[in-house]
Amino acid sequence: MWALARGWGSRGLPRVSLSSFVVVEKALTGLRSGRWIGAFVVAARVVHEEASHPRRTVAFFVRSIMSHPPHTADPDTTLAEAAAMLRAHHIRHLPVVDRAHHVVGILSQRDLVAAGVMGTRGEALVHEDTRTVADVMKRTFHVIRAEEPVAKAGTMILNNGYDSLPVVHAGRLVGIVTATDFVRLVVDNIDRFGGTHEPRWRD
Repeated sequence: MWALARGWGSRGLPRVSLSSFVVVEKALTGLRSGRWIGAFVVAARVVHEEASHPRRTVAFFVRSIMSHPPHTADPDTTLAEAAAMLRAHHIRHLPVVDRAHHVVGILSQRDLVAAGVMGTRGEALVHEDTRTVADVMKRTFHVIRAEEPVAKAGTMILNNGYDSLPVVHAGRLVGIVTATDFVRLVVDNIDRFGGTHEPRWRD
């Protein structure tokens, strides 16, 4: 997983200085080039390090940055159907939920690539597949509560090498936090993190 973030710093992680927002430019470049894990880690580290400075702490909560409502799959969804959902909604992760909307697994584009259903660019390799999401989804995962601070989400991401986190409230899925959400948080609040918007950061 960390190989995808190669070139972003020692051991695959960038060295972040809160006084220099070249980190934001790196994160955005990562998103544009498809290095989603690298971009996610960059943004998560910014939030994590900012929260470690008490006088500069930014009070953000997961509910304020999560994407909601999330697109989901159920365990009986076929892999072909799941792949079609990812392409249709331009997403890379699907929380898998039961009838009570409790998270029971996570399905990613990488899982579908490994299963031979999708190509690395998201293209369909098969249009019919009788295997179901339950056959390939990850059953070991973490969730975070909507009322938790963003810094905790960043710490969980860094400690576990995640590139998405399902968000729950009262045990039920209410959202998902992805690379885009973390990078948007940093970019939208550059002034609060100690940086400024610059034209060169825009396409």
